Amino acid sequence: MTKPRPNWSHTPYQKGHLARGGKLDLFRRGEQAPTARLDEQAVRQIRESDKPDSYWAKRYGVTSPTIHRARTGKSWSHIQ
Repeated sequence: MTKPRPNWSHTPYQKGHLARGGKLDLFRRGEQAPTARLDEQAVRQIRESDKPDSYWAKRYGVTSPTIHRARTGKSWSHIQ
């Protein structure tokens, strides 16, 4: 038996935006996320650096996999 899908309701603005072919941006990206510990400057610095992920993880108080995802573009993909 399948679970019933939740009944998500959108605001009138969101419905109009969707009707015009728009995409809802339900999640905040980058620094706008309330739990973000990195910022755009830090991500650019990490990507340009040859220092190991563990160095940056200690510096910013995050895990090495978080730094790896930022460095490889799996997260913070909107930063060039």
